[in-house]
Amino acid sequence: MPTIASFEDNRMFKPKPHPRTGSKAVLVVLAVFIAVATPFGAHAGGLFPQVTAANLEQRNYRLPEGFEGKLNILVIAYRREQQDLVDSWFPAFQRIEQNDRSVRFYELPVISRLTGFFMGWMIDRGMRRGIPSKDKRARVITLYVDKDAFETALDLPTSEDTIYILLVDRRGRVLWRGEGSYSDRTAASLRSAIAKNR
Repeated sequence: MPTIASFEDNRMFKPKPHPRTGSKAVLVVLAVFIAVATPFGAHAGGLFPQVTAANLEQRNYRLPEGFEGKLNILVIAYRREQQDLVDSWFPAFQRIEQNDRSVRFYELPVISRLTGFFMGWMIDRGMRRGIPSKDKRARVITLYVDKDAFETALDLPTSEDTIYILLVDRRGRVLWRGEGSYSDRTAASLRSAIAKNR
């Protein structure tokens, strides 16, 4: 198969780039190549910010040091209608936790601090009523935060149209990230990151 170099050496078939668009085209091709070549979940980085919060069993936490696992899976959600996405991961997280006692998982609804100031008690009460399982309520820690600062600290996209899954250690360092509904591919990437950082 011809290599990239052999195509470039063939002057007859090498179009002359437009002086203004040639370099832009190269950058676009390079960006696409990087996006395709980068494995899902390989992008880590970011640090979980200091947050004081409570779970739906009204237990107070100071995070990230309050996370109970050596490694912690965090599901960050923004909207009520994203609950199906969160629930799609629940069986996989249960299996991971059962097979590795050093791992804990949490669901973190992220809500603006201003909304929490006026309606936090009502929101938490509604979520408690909607989750009959005590174990599951204990895993839900509602965060009333400055969303922009929170997303910047964790190097999250600004889009709130999906959920984000993070693997963090006790210091809050982000070791792995994924997004969206459960898939075998993303779950395998997560398990690989857990094994690497165990």
